Amino acid sequence: MFVDEDLRSEPYPAESEETEETVYQLTLAASTETIEDRQSIPEDLDEMEPGPYLAAILSSLDLSRLSGDDVVTLMRAQQRLISHDQAGLYAAMVETAHCVAADTTERSPVIEDFAPEEIGAALTLTRRMSNDELGVAFDLDSRLPQVARAMRSGDLDARKARILSRDTAHLDSQTANEVVDVILPEAPSLTTGQIRARLRKLCVEADPADAMSRYERSLTERKVVAEENAEGTAAFIISQASPEDVLAARDHVNRLAKRLQSDDDPRNIDQIRADIALALLQGELSGSGKGPGGAVTMTASMSALAELDQMPGDLGGYGPVIAEVARKVARQQEDGEWTAVVTDDETGEPLHVVSVRRRPTAKQLRKIRALMPTCSWPGCRMPATDSDIDHIDDHAAGGPTTVRNQAPLCRRHHMAKHRGGWRYRKINRTELEWISPLGHRYRVGRPP
Repeated sequence: MFVDEDLRSEPYPAESEETEETVYQLTLAASTETIEDRQSIPEDLDEMEPGPYLAAILSSLDLSRLSGDDVVTLMRAQQRLISHDQAGLYAAMVETAHCVAADTTERSPVIEDFAPEEIGAALTLTRRMSNDELGVAFDLDSRLPQVARAMRSGDLDARKARILSRDTAHLDSQTANEVVDVILPEAPSLTTGQIRARLRKLCVEADPADAMSRYERSLTERKVVAEENAEGTAAFIISQASPEDVLAARDHVNRLAKRLQSDDDPRNIDQIRADIALALLQGELSGSGKGPGGAVTMTASMSALAELDQMPGDLGGYGPVIAEVARKVARQQEDGEWTAVVTDDETGEPLHVVSVRRRPTAKQLRKIRALMPTCSWPGCRMPATDSDIDHIDDHAAGGPTTVRNQAPLCRRHHMAKHRGGWRYRKINRTELEWISPLGHRYRVGRPP
């Protein structure tokens, strides 16, 4: 349900008369240009602020006449405009919720009881969706106005804004703003998955006791759910379980699947994983005595492992976890396979890699995975333990097998490099630069 707040931030800003006239003239000029005149994008399109002028420019372009490089730039500009317009929609929702009648500009200081119904009918939304969207609109208006400003400027899209709102809802207003202020400058360059992981870590750091309480409360609600799919198939879900158990179970299934995969088997790897998991649960297959079980990669600071503080750890393939979970992994995984990456308390860089694996990996492989715990593709969060180790400069062309010349790539993004025309280079130990086939460059660093 939406937040019932009497406090309201400044209204969605209107343009000054001088600015309105300038924008009108520029927009008129842009809209009267013929499509033939627009065979390339303006040089400053990537920096152009969202608004009527940008909208007119974009509407005058014929995509089929643009180069691949220009189409990508146009796509980014279109996203900025959508974000700007979404901020306007949220502002209109808030205003609608305070309107009292059709024929007056009078506003109520409190939210009208049936505002979600008014909004839902106008935008053809379900009651749940209209409640959710109005809740986000009010949250950005009253609690997180800096997020609304980032949307209006085109720097932040609605998907990311919703995450910043909902994933900080359990924090008090001051703490939520402190957390959001930390992540907001980097949020435009992060995926939604990366933002969620970063938020989890920041929330744990901001209030470790609350994070522990929420974790324990959620753990008591663990359950198994069987759901029907629209196609007539079904899903089997274990929810609210401890992350280290889930990751170890997933890795165990993955290892068994890879062991059974063969050229004679018509099933793909996902189908094999599903069949093995169900067979294990039905008692038709035993994973014991057939090699190592699940593997877990846990990253934690020296101070957290020594119980000197409550700084969160990180489970490869899952993300930030409370310090007690990190310590639990270290204590309880002695009979399985785990790798502990001890980090510097100040910089977060790996200092030491400790392995107690029954089948020790090469020191080089451990170091690569410590430096880059996930696939090194922009935004990909596939664990390095489930990824290929790629030679940046191909081995066949003389590229050396060294830590500097190798990085983890999941199978899909490994193929993108070798078959899709993507290239990348290492900038330093933990940073890469990718170059797309259309010439755009993307920097990737070790997850914070």
